[in-house]
Amino acid sequence: MDAGHLLRMTCSGVVADCSARHRIEVPRGVRVKVEDRDGSVRAHGFADALDIRSDDGSVHLELSAVPDLVVTAKSQ
Repeated sequence: MDAGHLLRMTCSGVVADCSARHRIEVPRGVRVKVEDRDGSVRAHGFADALDIRSDDGSVHLELSAVPDLVVTAKSQ
């Protein structure tokens, strides 16, 4: 990994009922990349580029400036 940080959580079993909640504060100008499989992602106060992907969850953004580009896609 390139000068970054990784948070990972794994649940296993026949009936897995687990959850985690992370709050991460990022200084301005730092590149942010989030990859989520099954849950929701919330980001607010960003003016810089974000890369947020979720396979089966919602993404909520509250941006502090109008971005040059917003791309949305749903995984198949």
